[in-house]
Amino acid sequence: MAQSRCAKCEGTSFEAVRASLKGTRFGYMFVQCAECGTVVGVMDAYNVPNLLFNAARKLGVNLR
Repeated sequence: MAQSRCAKCEGTSFEAVRASLKGTRFGYMFVQCAECGTVVGVMDAYNVPNLLFNAARKLGVNLR
């Protein structure tokens, strides 16, 4: 399997860093190169599917 590399510095270590974006109400996680900081992806700061699953379970919805 190929190893993921940063497009800028070719580093192979990545990290998730919490960030806020101007004009948005929710937090995000930037996936960035641990060596040079180049952002390679963005994710929700919260695990939205897990939040929805827990809310449905509290409402008595059987999802399984």
